[in-house]
Amino acid sequence: MNRKIIISIVVAVVVIAFAVTMFAANNQAPEVEGGRTADDPADQPAVLTP
Repeated sequence: MNRKIIISIVVAVVVIAFAVTMFAANNQAPEVEGGRTADDPADQPAVLTP
């Protein structure tokens, strides 16, 4: 019984860590792409100012 509980907890931690990693990667992707697409230095102030 204890072994099944420990295995299930380990699996849950791995799944949660994978979900958090994918969530963080999806949130950071637009910022990284926006930084790379600003080729001209003149375009960067227009992108950075709200």
